[in-house]
Amino acid sequence: MKIHPGSFRTFCTEKWYEHKDEKMDWERTIPSYGIEEYFHRNKWLLKRMFIEQLIKENHRKIQKEVKRGFKKGNL
Repeated sequence: MKIHPGSFRTFCTEKWYEHKDEKMDWERTIPSYGIEEYFHRNKWLLKRMFIEQLIKENHRKIQKEVKRGFKKGNL
């Protein structure tokens, strides 16, 4: 499974815009901080969410790789 180097950055940017939209919907204000501070505050959550999304999208590939590993005696 190959991950494009910019995909995490793209994911974080998408989450930033979702956050801005949610803040506008709930509080009727825009955040007083930028994407850098948002990332700094939420980096571990964003990382976990990104990994969960990758696993969800590549579930079949991961299963096949694990099966192959068992068959070859690598695990």
